[in-house]
Amino acid sequence: MSGLTGNEKKRLFIPALLSAIGFAVASLAAVVVTMPSASAQVPVNPTEGNATQQTSSFSLQTNGTINAKQAAKDFLNENLNATFVDASDTAENQVANGTVVSGHLDVVQSFLVYNTTVANLDNSTVYSVFIDPSNGRVLGTSEARPLSTIGQVGENLSNAGNLTATLVDAASTAEGQFANGAAIAGSFEVMQGNPVYNITVVNVNDGMLFQVVVDPRTGSILTTSEGTPMGDLGIGGVF
Repeated sequence: MSGLTGNEKKRLFIPALLSAIGFAVASLAAVVVTMPSASAQVPVNPTEGNATQQTSSFSLQTNGTINAKQAAKDFLNENLNATFVDASDTAENQVANGTVVSGHLDVVQSFLVYNTTVANLDNSTVYSVFIDPSNGRVLGTSEARPLSTIGQVGENLSNAGNLTATLVDAASTAEGQFANGAAIAGSFEVMQGNPVYNITVVNVNDGMLFQVVVDPRTGSILTTSEGTPMGDLGIGGVF
């Protein structure tokens, strides 16, 4: 893969607000702190062994300076000029007979990028293509590798047959469900035995994330999840 170079790239300082737990990070909420109780029961006979001091809990409502939800909104508003639709369309054009299989915001070599996976089903190869979310430029493309390296997804895609809609189409459709929606991730998946596109859309105005499932055979929306706080975005361990 070619290196991430270019004067246009803007190094992003991302403070470690929260610890990563899988794809989501915990939002700032009520934290339960356990401390020794001032009214703890004292053993009747302190000379006896195995006596333990009881503790009680109380809830501490955090009131910090930086709100994770607002920080995520500000961060995306200030830095995200290319949506997942833009990035996927560009990535697809980097590979002959390319079809985007998945993509998401990621941190690579300390820079925020769209990390996309593009397949050429004609020769069963797959590539990683990295796109700058600030300006939509291609930052690098990996060497070809076997389609089997992406596991079951590659097999499912090969067996899906002719699909009417691409992942780019699905992301554009999902975006259109929200007045201020921007797709930021998507993937080809199999749910309950059926192929689907699973798209993540952010509504920056109200600071919410939505999962939109699209049927690749018809291009129609199957389900839209309830919104979750943008503070649970989970980019490189923050937001």
